[in-house]
Amino acid sequence: SVSVEWFNGIVRLFTLTNSNGGTVIGSRKKFKVFRTENIGTSGNLTLYIKDDDFQSDDNGNPNPANDDIIIGNNVFVNYYPSYRAYLYYNQADNLTEQAILPGEGENVHYSVFALRTVDKNYTNNDMSFYRSRYSVPAMIFAQKVITPMQPEAPLGALYATRPDTFGKSTYTITTQFRQKPYSISFHRADDQALLSAVYSTSTIAVIRQELAQLGGNQEQYLTNRWKNFLDFDTLINKTSYNAYPPIGGEETPYNFPLPDRFDFFQGINNFIIEHNLFYGDNVDIIEPESFGTIALNETIIPEVTGRNDELRLLDFVIEVVKTAFIPLTEVPVIYDYIRGSSYTPVDKKQVIRDKDGYLLDPNVPGNGFDMAPMMKVIGTNKVQFTDFTLDGTTSNLYFYAAKEIGSQMKMGQMSIALGPIKMVNTNAPEAPKILHSIPVFRNGSVGLVPYITFEIAAYSPVQEIKKINIYRTFDRLNAEALGLMDLVMVIDLGAEGIDVNSLWRFNDHLQDLDEIPYGKPIFYRITVSRRVEYADSNNNIIVEYAPSLPSKILATLISEVDNPEAPSLDYFSEPLNGTELREVILHWEKTCYNGKYHLYKMNSQGNWVKIHFLQTNNQHIYLPLELTELGSGTLNILNSDGNAVYHHFKVVAENTAGMFSTEERILTIYNPETWQDIGGIGTMIIEGTFLVR
Repeated sequence: SVSVEWFNGIVRLFTLTNSNGGTVIGSRKKFKVFRTENIGTSGNLTLYIKDDDFQSDDNGNPNPANDDIIIGNNVFVNYYPSYRAYLYYNQADNLTEQAILPGEGENVHYSVFALRTVDKNYTNNDMSFYRSRYSVPAMIFAQKVITPMQPEAPLGALYATRPDTFGKSTYTITTQFRQKPYSISFHRADDQALLSAVYSTSTIAVIRQELAQLGGNQEQYLTNRWKNFLDFDTLINKTSYNAYPPIGGEETPYNFPLPDRFDFFQGINNFIIEHNLFYGDNVDIIEPESFGTIALNETIIPEVTGRNDELRLLDFVIEVVKTAFIPLTEVPVIYDYIRGSSYTPVDKKQVIRDKDGYLLDPNVPGNGFDMAPMMKVIGTNKVQFTDFTLDGTTSNLYFYAAKEIGSQMKMGQMSIALGPIKMVNTNAPEAPKILHSIPVFRNGSVGLVPYITFEIAAYSPVQEIKKINIYRTFDRLNAEALGLMDLVMVIDLGAEGIDVNSLWRFNDHLQDLDEIPYGKPIFYRITVSRRVEYADSNNNIIVEYAPSLPSKILATLISEVDNPEAPSLDYFSEPLNGTELREVILHWEKTCYNGKYHLYKMNSQGNWVKIHFLQTNNQHIYLPLELTELGSGTLNILNSDGNAVYHHFKVVAENTAGMFSTEERILTIYNPETWQDIGGIGTMIIEGTFLVR
């Protein structure tokens, strides 16, 4: 016999029968009892039940349609209580930790239980107790609880591998875990992501500029600077980041500024607002004019008596910096599915679902399941992970960290980050863009010798271009292949101070040539060299230079601006034979590069007549008279009257610019004072050429 009351769809039943949980049946409905009161006391047992079909109006009043439950006194209901049994350690019944909980190498252990009742008040004829049949067996499982621990700091080389033909590099890290983990995850961040977490865009630009002046990625204290940025245990007691080079040296030190990103502080202010609402505190928000001035160890949320929750600025920095590390796998890797040390990691995505999106069973061979194609186990709780996704053409610095995930999917503390890791960018830079090529003419009055000046577009500092290579040839066909050209100059940009300019200007003074090749086409091609730094297997630093693609072919020439000097003639002949000089050979030295020489002879009327023309670049020019328009190498020096006959010659030089010599230097034959006997030698060598009489 019970009395029934309604309130907001919940029925409170009063009965004299003590029990613990169960089901109440009233009228034609069955209700779930979700709470009991007064169990084990002398008071009436109170049951709380829920009517899932209860209806009410907008004011909460019961709908008249709720007539299934009889309300009033002396209403009978059936209450079927349920029971909760606790099984304790009992070695005789094999209720032990070893039998019930997962063992070594086992994440889940299954056990089968069945129940039966025993009546100890009555016995069978054999004096045994009456026992019921076993219930339907039930399978229970005990899951191993693995609490995640912080992994040790990953280990790896100082540099990534050289990029392949597609510009992709790889990097391998090895991480030692302090226990056999349930699941692991590897993460990566670059320097730009870390800076963007706490600094504004304008501040990052200033940081890049300051670091570039210190050497950029080749800075001596690069590793110290970034390790300090991520050394949160040390920074908790610091007002700012450490300065490098160390204070007191010859160089001006520089340290990362204090965080000033607007979104970063806006997130802190939102946290403060929620904190004040929850705890009833009145912590002040951070005003914008304070951004970038708050020390790392400055308190943001003060500690309150009875509640140890002091938060400093660094606590918020830690959280946003850690979010810059992105996972390198689609899903965390379950440790048991990582292959052993004989496996070679490959560049492949995880395969945990089939083409229809259904999860693959890892225990079914041949279905393509592959959770960890990029890693392997190489020792006790030691995992080697290879990152195949690096862009080898960048100058970014990379950082790696590992996390452990427990069996209850709780993420553990991130390991200490490994880095900075440098890239080895050996890809050929873009071909230089030649903007101007200007020949500079000779100016004898100021001692200026001719040369050629070049201007090319400057490269970005991130390209690490350190040298300019100048190739030259005088053959147009050779210019088609860089290997057939002569490397005439290598310019060190840093030593010459060229790399700081927006335009790179340099000169070819043609110093490797014996003479200036006036009027001759000169073909140039230019390359630049990128500085490449990497470490060998023993971590020895090696510096090489990767050449760029060659520029387009550039053709130019140097013109002469001065009149050439007139040649001074002399001659050779056989000994005077009566009235004749035989085998006369005229000689003069060159007066201009690859000059044209016009030979004149004065006729009997006193006019100059051109008798020969030749072009040569030989230092000494020998011209037998028989090769001229005279047709003979013999000169008569006496006429029929016995009077002396004088033969006058001169040479006019013409340079490659078409400019002629203006002086007249006349040779007169026969003049015993200038005559030279060739001694009747049958053959003489002149400038490497055999002249045969």
